[in-house]
Amino acid sequence: MVVSSLGCGGYERICAHLSEGFHKKGALVTVITYLDGQDFFTLSSNITRIHVGYDSDSKIRRIRRLLRIRREILNTKPDVVLTFGYIDNIRIWLASRGTNIPFIFSEHIYPEFGDRFLFWRLLRRLIYPQAQHVICVSRGIMKYFPWLKPDRVSVIYNPIVPEGFIEPDDELLDRPKVILAMGRLVRQKGFDILLRAFHRIVGNFPSWKLLIYGNGEKLNDLLGLRKILGLEEHVEFKGITKDPFLEFVRGQIFVLSSRMEGFGNVLVEAMSCGLAVISFDCMAGPAEIILRPEQGLLVPPKDEARLANALSELMSNETRRRVVARNGQIRSRDFSVENSLEKYWRVINHVNSKNTERTA
Repeated sequence: MVVSSLGCGGYERICAHLSEGFHKKGALVTVITYLDGQDFFTLSSNITRIHVGYDSDSKIRRIRRLLRIRREILNTKPDVVLTFGYIDNIRIWLASRGTNIPFIFSEHIYPEFGDRFLFWRLLRRLIYPQAQHVICVSRGIMKYFPWLKPDRVSVIYNPIVPEGFIEPDDELLDRPKVILAMGRLVRQKGFDILLRAFHRIVGNFPSWKLLIYGNGEKLNDLLGLRKILGLEEHVEFKGITKDPFLEFVRGQIFVLSSRMEGFGNVLVEAMSCGLAVISFDCMAGPAEIILRPEQGLLVPPKDEARLANALSELMSNETRRRVVARNGQIRSRDFSVENSLEKYWRVINHVNSKNTERTA
């Protein structure tokens, strides 16, 4: 498995879950990372970790890094290589040309986000058909690949709810009147829209607070917007949390305000902890998680006024919050690590058996 790092992020969390699951199924698992920085996720001693890092990120260093990743892949002699995200899918495959090792690409971001750049769009068209399989984390993403052979592309939802996760036994309405949001503080996540929507209705709900977890390049901009809107007493930026599940059980409502998603891991995490959820209906992800209004509220993308109305609907109605929270928690069980792991395992075995036949 090749992933950029074990820092705080969606790819990294999925890699950590899957690597442990593959090991439990009897696989010898090696995880190769290349970005320097502190690990957020830890792997057990049963997983081989190889870090290929360089202090600078010049073009020459990047080429050397890719060549070393190639060497490490060859030294490991894997049956299958699993990569994460369209850039690494392409780069690692190119670096490994001529090795005859089967590759499984996983696609996590709505492709139009990357295809704004003609260079990557052309490379994806050329290289993705060369992979033995492409895993899309939502049907919304899979729709973007009608040009791939149907038997070489599939949808596997992300492994979110950990094995043995114990549902909180406290009642939702016993928790503080807190709205939670979580993610990288970047434009994609739409926290600016969330702040403006919350500003519209906070005067009617003075006892409620909004807590935003995460870090990123837009922190100062968001702090400035909070001040302009006069929300300093009602909105807190909490930074990165090591255990999102622990934080989720301290609130009643969760909001996913993203402008674009490939799936929406954090939405499922919040649902699993018994939060009543609201989400923008992005091009891919949330509508495949929230199937009915009883499981959560879907709002037209980037619609600040409709988001404010959805917030007001849940904040003002305890019964509605309880119903949405309970049904959402039941729905979250469909995204267990075990369910996703079994589907990945079937793809890996299929790819491995096909490669064995081809090389026999």
